[in-house]
Amino acid sequence: MRALYSPSGSSSSSPAALTLHLFADLGFLALQVILALGNRPKAEKRAYTISIAVFAFFSLYLIVCTVVLTVKAFCVRP
Repeated sequence: MRALYSPSGSSSSSPAALTLHLFADLGFLALQVILALGNRPKAEKRAYTISIAVFAFFSLYLIVCTVVLTVKAFCVRP
């Protein structure tokens, strides 16, 4: 999540957003563990659907960060 920090230490996004992202990710991961303890997916369809949507959003964010950093790495002029 801190992938978009510049070498000077400044961030392209706020620390509050990064903290929110971290806690949301850990919260939904904990929800998945709790749901896997015995509930059937059919009974908790809404919770599974929301969790998968959040994980999909985070995955897209990771892909965008990867593309941005790759482009930055190859566009550096000596």
